[in-house]
Amino acid sequence: MLTIRVPVQGFGASLGRKWVKDGPQGVAVGNIVHIELKVAKGHTKPRTWVVHTAYPE
Repeated sequence: MLTIRVPVQGFGASLGRKWVKDGPQGVAVGNIVHIELKVAKGHTKPRTWVVHTAYPE
């Protein structure tokens, strides 16, 4: 698994708000997105990466 952090341009300081079950509500998130990549099974040459999950910081 490979995790990369990418800043998103053009949306100001925040991408929006997040809500967490049993946690703080409506908290502003930053403009950094975490993208987790994993190798697709069955694809060895060339090695193929797929997005496992992505979420704002």
